[in-house]
Amino acid sequence: MHENIIEVITKLLQSVDVPPDMVSYGESRTADVKLTFSVNWFFEVNVKDTILNSVMSSDTVLSEDALNDFQKANTDALLKDTNLKRPFCTGLENKSAAELFKICNKINRISARHAKGDCTCPSCKGTKKISCPNCSGYGMILCPSCQGREGGCTRCNKTGYISCPTCNNLQKIVCQNCKGKGRVLVDRMVCLLARNFPVIDVEVQNMENVFAIPNCHVDYACYFELLKKLPFKLIDAEFKESGVFLITYVAECRMDYVTFDISKVSKSFSFYTCGDNFTPLNIPPVLESIYSDLKMQLSDAAIGNTLTDVDTKIELFKTLCQNRFFYGLLCSFEFYFDLVTRKLQNEVVKTDNYTSKIFTMREKLQSLMAYRKEQLADELSKKLLMSTNNLMKENFSKDICLSLVEYISNLKFREHSGRHYWDMVTSFIWVITFMLNFFIHSPVNLVACILFGIVASFLVAYFGTKTLKFYEVILASKTFENITKFIDFNYDLSRSIALLSGTLIIEIITFFVT
Repeated sequence: MHENIIEVITKLLQSVDVPPDMVSYGESRTADVKLTFSVNWFFEVNVKDTILNSVMSSDTVLSEDALNDFQKANTDALLKDTNLKRPFCTGLENKSAAELFKICNKINRISARHAKGDCTCPSCKGTKKISCPNCSGYGMILCPSCQGREGGCTRCNKTGYISCPTCNNLQKIVCQNCKGKGRVLVDRMVCLLARNFPVIDVEVQNMENVFAIPNCHVDYACYFELLKKLPFKLIDAEFKESGVFLITYVAECRMDYVTFDISKVSKSFSFYTCGDNFTPLNIPPVLESIYSDLKMQLSDAAIGNTLTDVDTKIELFKTLCQNRFFYGLLCSFEFYFDLVTRKLQNEVVKTDNYTSKIFTMREKLQSLMAYRKEQLADELSKKLLMSTNNLMKENFSKDICLSLVEYISNLKFREHSGRHYWDMVTSFIWVITFMLNFFIHSPVNLVACILFGIVASFLVAYFGTKTLKFYEVILASKTFENITKFIDFNYDLSRSIALLSGTLIIEIITFFVT
């Protein structure tokens, strides 16, 4: 049990590596408050189809028309019968505030009715094929080497995109739900779905303290602990004329308030607690100020001035690895990357004639890729908020994770000077090979020139384009399993093959000529 509010916030800050000697506190204040926890319950009809692999011989299988009639009849019945939701609402009145909040976070279905039927496959609409999940029906994907940037690369013939390897540019694949049959067996459920809107309001009891203590907004992340530890009592439960069920709990207790500052952070923060256990009412977003510089560096390395600066990207990657929260994101990045890819496999891209005419293929693919990046950033943001105890706002977490996704996606971008390094080294090796084999006839030269070419290729890839150097850093960090998914070796590999092939051709020509 905590002794005061300062002890609570100190422990909270220590959980995100902010030591006590960096924090200075203002004078703490107290006030008697009334907390009101109210939940509005809304009821709507919900229809859900579950695809069945098989049915029992005793089951009745309806036709598609009969299944639609079943849905319509039960939808009307659920909307008209106002007594169906009363048992559910009466049960809520017997719950404590904490138990009610748990129910709020669940899917609550009332009076579910089921019927089995044979109907058109919802995925392919009876066409037996669906849009390819890899390219979303475009038949093309962004070039993995250049990420579709302006000017492209040799791999994509400077277009920015290549044929989809999954559908071979056919745009469609066989529907996996119906196995190419066009029809499926479904279990259709029609029910009332109870949705809710919970909120906790704080009201200062003593008017003298109204202006002494700023208004407090209770963070949603604090709801459960408050409802569990404070003495909330049910005071009202009633149906409104609109059919909404409102249930209200009230708790009276003491609220503590303190301001604090963190060294090297210009912003001041406020912290509120309630009750004898000093249960937090809010979580100050201290990490937004601490990580603001890191966010700018990520944004700059992702789409800004340092986009092609490999040294800056390497140093930034090392910085991320030194932070335990972002190191955790890097370690789980590949898992969430694959998770989002699987999650979006059933996404079907719908384009109208206007979109097809106005936007080029590269622009449409870039839009698709941007959507997938946003989904990946959402997953990473949830993990970051959980690991940092919500000491940053959801919007900030989403923004910094989106910058991280862009940063990793653009690791393949190279400096233009890398091409010049390869040109100079290739020319030098070829000239040396020609001179040695033309003027000095020795079998040793044949092997030596090939070895020189291999060593030169390694040095250019490590110190010139720095692809191997970055690979070494990522490998040492143990963050990615398949590093080549995020770093492109194709350019360095093709240039090294060209260098060695040219060296071998020069040796063969000079051998026959001399």
